[in-house]
Amino acid sequence: MEFLNQKHSKLIGILILIFINLIAILLDHDFSSRILRLFDSVLFLTVFIYLTNKRPKLLHLLLFVFFVIPDICAINYDNIISANILSSARMIRHILMIMYVVSQLNFKKISATVYASILVVTLLNIYLTYVVIDLIKTNLFSLEQYFFMIMEGVFMLIIGFLAAIYSISIITEKANQFMIATFAFIFSDILYVLALYVEMTSLYYLDRILYIVGFVLLIKSITNKENDLIMSRKNLYN
Repeated sequence: MEFLNQKHSKLIGILILIFINLIAILLDHDFSSRILRLFDSVLFLTVFIYLTNKRPKLLHLLLFVFFVIPDICAINYDNIISANILSSARMIRHILMIMYVVSQLNFKKISATVYASILVVTLLNIYLTYVVIDLIKTNLFSLEQYFFMIMEGVFMLIIGFLAAIYSISIITEKANQFMIATFAFIFSDILYVLALYVEMTSLYYLDRILYIVGFVLLIKSITNKENDLIMSRKNLYN
C-alpha cells in the first residue's frame, strides 16, 4: 500500500507539473515556454542527481547537463550566438545518448531482419527531418545554424535508430523506457523548433508534454538496475 501511495504521489506530481506548464504557455506562448522548459530540465537534473545519491556517472550527468544548456540558450534564441550554441549543444546531447545506448548493445548478435525493419523506419524519418529543416531554413540566422540543424538531424536519426534496436533486441523494461524517452525527446525537439522558427505556437503544448514524459522515462531507464546484456531475446539473434 505504501508503494502504491508513493507511485500515485509521483504521478500526481508529474501531472501537476504538466498542468502548470500548459497553463503558463496558454497565458504567454513564447517567453513562458522557454522559461518553463529551462525550469523542467533543471528540476529533472536535480531529481536525477538525488536518485543516484549525488554520485551519478559522468556520462549520465553530462547528458542531463546538455538538456539544460540548450534551454538556457533558448531564452535568447533570437541571438545568433545563442542559436548556434543551442543547436550544437543539442547535437552533443544526441551524441551522449548514442554513447549510452551503444554501451548497452551487442551489435554482433543482432539479426539482419531487425536492422532491415528499423532501416525502413529510419528512411522515413530522414525524409521527415528534411521536410522540417526545409520548412524552417528561411527563418534561420546564418549558414552555420543551418549546418548545425542538419547535423543535429543526422544524430537525432542515429539515436532513434539505435534506441529502436535497443528496445527490440532486449527484453527489459529498461530498454523500452529508453526507447520511448528517446522518441519523446525527438518529437519534442521537432515541435519546439517548429514553434520557435515557424511560430506555430500551438505546438508548445505537445512539446512540453513530450519533454516531461521523456525526462521521467529517461530517469527511470538509467536508474533501472536490470541487466540488459543478460536478458536478451534469443530469437532475434543469429
